[in-house]
Amino acid sequence: MFSLARPGISSGVRENERPRSIASQRRRSRVAPTLERLEGRELLSLYTGPSTVRNILTSGGVFKIQVEGPGLIKVHPAPKGAIDLSAFGTTPGTTLNISQVRPRYHFPSRLLLIQKLTITSGQLGTLDAAPAELTGTMTTLTNSMESFTIGQLGPTAHVEVIGSVDQMNVANIDLGPTGLVSIAGGLNTSVLTGSMTIGSLTIDGGKIAIGQDSVAPITVLDNMTIIHDGLFSVGRDLDGSLTVNGNLELDSGGQLKVGRNLANLTVLGNVIVNPSGSGIVVNGVLGGVLVDGVFQGQGGTAAPTFFDLGVGLNLNGLTILGGNTALNGLINANIRAGGSINGVDIAYGTINSTIQPNTPPPLG
Repeated sequence: MFSLARPGISSGVRENERPRSIASQRRRSRVAPTLERLEGRELLSLYTGPSTVRNILTSGGVFKIQVEGPGLIKVHPAPKGAIDLSAFGTTPGTTLNISQVRPRYHFPSRLLLIQKLTITSGQLGTLDAAPAELTGTMTTLTNSMESFTIGQLGPTAHVEVIGSVDQMNVANIDLGPTGLVSIAGGLNTSVLTGSMTIGSLTIDGGKIAIGQDSVAPITVLDNMTIIHDGLFSVGRDLDGSLTVNGNLELDSGGQLKVGRNLANLTVLGNVIVNPSGSGIVVNGVLGGVLVDGVFQGQGGTAAPTFFDLGVGLNLNGLTILGGNTALNGLINANIRAGGSINGVDIAYGTINSTIQPNTPPPLG
């Protein structure tokens, strides 16, 4: 038997122990490459300094964050698998783009969570972030924006724009008590950009406030719910229609308010106004109301001082199509207008309700 040991000299190998092969030793000595951890997520690049583009591997897949135009970005880890994103040297000509390069295999697609979006210059022209959710605060922007697009605004999201936003689209809005979207100027300021679309809209104590006009229509693709003193307001005219494809529900002080004129309000589900202090307020002219379901108010003739729909000037059309032979279309509701109320068409009639023209409601 061939042996590596010389006769009379111990080989240093115990009996029944085989020496490891050189290849085996090499395999054991190799160091496997690892990815940089980001609170449960991983960065594809080891470079963490400012750059124009970053690729991030998350539990939802691979996302690319990129600056087009002046500026640089930097990504920091944040709790609960989110990131903090900072942008430096941006101007009104800068676009901040977030796209999903590849979803995670065999898992549902998830949004990229952004806890804090810091714009150090306070200026940004376009945010194009359809696969992202803002869960915290974005720096107040001092300029007008061409476009604001994001996948979701979470309960504590905070967005303030001192100027206007030419076009805004959000897949879902779910604002809690501290949630805020404030645009000091106008929204959807050009009819050429088309309507603003929102998947579902919930305001639970938070606020969406447009300081001036909204020129193009606003469409909510699902339900619109405003509760616990939440507010959706347009400071001047909503020149386009407000359309809710699901139910419009106001409860516990939730209000929908337009400072001057609203072209028309269309709800393809039901309008439900629950106590107390809730309601729809249009200080000027309301071009028309179309409800495909029923309109259920908070008090009716038992509490006529509570109004569910108040119009400062004229209400030019009230159509309620819902109900049946056992259920009226207008239930326990009070509707007031400071001017005339024209074109009333309630397919299944009213119960415990009042419709009064030339009776100015206490508008805010």
